[in-house]
Amino acid sequence: MNARHELHTSTNDANAAFAAQVRQHLATMPPEEWERLRAFGNQRHRCVDRKDEPMPALTREELVKHCVSVDACTPGEILHPAYRAAALKIGEIEGRALFYVAGEGIFLWAQGERMTRMLWVTHPAYPPSW
Repeated sequence: MNARHELHTSTNDANAAFAAQVRQHLATMPPEEWERLRAFGNQRHRCVDRKDEPMPALTREELVKHCVSVDACTPGEILHPAYRAAALKIGEIEGRALFYVAGEGIFLWAQGERMTRMLWVTHPAYPPSW
């Protein structure tokens, strides 16, 4: 096995672990919290890119399958003090914590030194207090 294949396999395993743990947590989210957070995603003026179309019919599974992003930053750069106070460790992948920011609908995990995998329940809009 070459290094490129090992890296690809490792990345796929980490992606699958992230998706599985997020799905598990989303399954326990009360319907009213899901609906509240998804309502932000339907407000075009809150969208990250004003050209984005709201996706009101997304299921929890579709959200995880299609809306995960990877950003060149650390969780610490995203977790300003208010978010840090609301961040709950909901799991661990490759020895690094997977966090959920309660009330904001943000899942994040440090996939690498300067690479954070995230999912916003509010996608394609910013989280409530972003």
